[in-house]
Amino acid sequence: LQMGTTTEVALVATRVVQVPFTHTTGEFFAVLVEGGPLRSLAITTSAGQPVSTMESRSDGRTVHAVKLAVTTPPSSFIVHMFDASVPAVNVSVYSGLDPLSQAPPPTFTIGTLIAGPVSECAPLVTMLTNCGIDTTTLATTNDQTLVRQVCGACLATIMGNIAGLMSCGASLTPLMSLSEECTKPPPQATLGAAGPDASVEVAADSMVTFAFADPFAQYRGVDVTGLSEIFSPTMESLGTGSSISLDSVQINVLYYARVASSGSGTTTVTMKTKPSVFQLSWSEVNSKVLHPSYILNWRVHGNFIELGLEVKTLGWAGFGLAEPTSGSMGGADIVTVSIENAESVAVDRYAIRNTRPVNDSQQDWMSWGYQQTGGQSLYMLRRLLDTGDNEFDRPITEGPTRIIFALDAPGGSASFGYHFNRRGGDMVEFIPSTATPGSTPAPSSETTVQLVFNGYTIPPKTTTYACAPFLFPADKAYHAIKVTPHITPATRAYVHHFVIYTCDMNHAYFQSAYARGTADECPALLGSGSSTGCTSVMYAWAVGQGDLILPADVGLPVGQDGSIGVFLEIITTTPNGIVGMSDSSGVAVTLTDQKRTHDAAVLGVGTCLSP
Repeated sequence: LQMGTTTEVALVATRVVQVPFTHTTGEFFAVLVEGGPLRSLAITTSAGQPVSTMESRSDGRTVHAVKLAVTTPPSSFIVHMFDASVPAVNVSVYSGLDPLSQAPPPTFTIGTLIAGPVSECAPLVTMLTNCGIDTTTLATTNDQTLVRQVCGACLATIMGNIAGLMSCGASLTPLMSLSEECTKPPPQATLGAAGPDASVEVAADSMVTFAFADPFAQYRGVDVTGLSEIFSPTMESLGTGSSISLDSVQINVLYYARVASSGSGTTTVTMKTKPSVFQLSWSEVNSKVLHPSYILNWRVHGNFIELGLEVKTLGWAGFGLAEPTSGSMGGADIVTVSIENAESVAVDRYAIRNTRPVNDSQQDWMSWGYQQTGGQSLYMLRRLLDTGDNEFDRPITEGPTRIIFALDAPGGSASFGYHFNRRGGDMVEFIPSTATPGSTPAPSSETTVQLVFNGYTIPPKTTTYACAPFLFPADKAYHAIKVTPHITPATRAYVHHFVIYTCDMNHAYFQSAYARGTADECPALLGSGSSTGCTSVMYAWAVGQGDLILPADVGLPVGQDGSIGVFLEIITTTPNGIVGMSDSSGVAVTLTDQKRTHDAAVLGVGTCLSP
């Protein structure tokens, strides 16, 4: 395969087809594959080191824009392709591109996509017209609003018809610039950063971005004035008019909007989180949004804990004091509440495992009223802080408490049933700790190692597997005794789970990734087809999980007698192709050099192993 050419490659259903090529000039190259989408596609060096992973598009094309961080031209690479149903694809290689530039050309216009006037390029006119864009002004305009119009599905159409544009003298460089333009927010004004109510002066008739910062906005919604139209992060219109009401939103995520006209040249944009539709008579109340459909309200009154479960359902709701070390349902002290014969009924339960909880023989939770309106419910519950039921109840004490929660479907039903995905876990401090901060310092034998991404930009695709390598201290033998997850607030909705793998720090893949120094997309780190040098799972986190605290006589061996090199893999899901999100999630691992009696390990079930 030669630079600047297109070659038809026949695929064989039973094996991976490899197509070699040599990159001769520049720091960048791009590979365009047409005829898929393929089940497997990757680019590696001639030595097998991955440089680009698969990113299929729904139109059957894949573009790999690669910046060479390790090698210098001329260098040899291999395109690896496999599919059991696609007989052949066309593969093109382009050299000298700069798709990773952080700034578009200063004079960038839509009209620079091609060599001549837009009107003389019939394929481009057709594509833009189908997107509802007036092509008569495109040769000179660089309006941010107009640029936004060609993002999303229209951009995919343009990028998917590169061959047609090249017939008009187009090149990939301005196309990549357009793609970059679509991944950047327009000139922005940040609203809501100060709390539930925010106001800002912005230029009239402009495009802005903003983020909702109040966690209660995701449950109750917001009212916005001063904007003429609001768009979702994927440019879907959410509302128009001088006053726009949104019933629910995501927090710490960029939204787009058009600012309304104003005779003074500026417009005041305000947003207010909607108040609760319920009335709590408590003089003091603590509240926390556990889920976009669940707010926990509470207060400690004498020897009692009082709860107000504010949920978006007319059916049942559940709350539990989780198993304290794992935060799981198994071992939890649970209460469910529902409406029966126009009365709210609370049932004290407990869970032995992750199955339907059992009714407790000693019923300690009391229901003392409910309110319902507009498909929402407020259930009021009360119980002693310490019920004396030492078999199935958990006392509520000072400091953080692990909790679980669940709720019925929005329509609701009278009977308690399975929650499906309408559940989660969190941590709440019902009674603040009276200990003086710093009065109980950690033993000198303990140290903390941070394994976190450093501002990794999540790509605009449905699922991303990103990895970063780390080294535990190797000066002595340690036990890892606690793992604390840290999730970046702005990306909390997109971080699906993450895993720490133990790996050979002398392996070529680990060495290369460590030299790079940043997180990047990665292949499968375990399995019979993996060539990364990773051997086992050390730790895994998923939504709802809190700290992992090992028993007092157990630790995970690291350092001289255990793992030194590890990969942190974070899996994110952005189903709407949200762009520009920076993630610094990860974990803090507490180590001690006072080795404990027992070593902990992870048992993998169902893993494919080579003989």
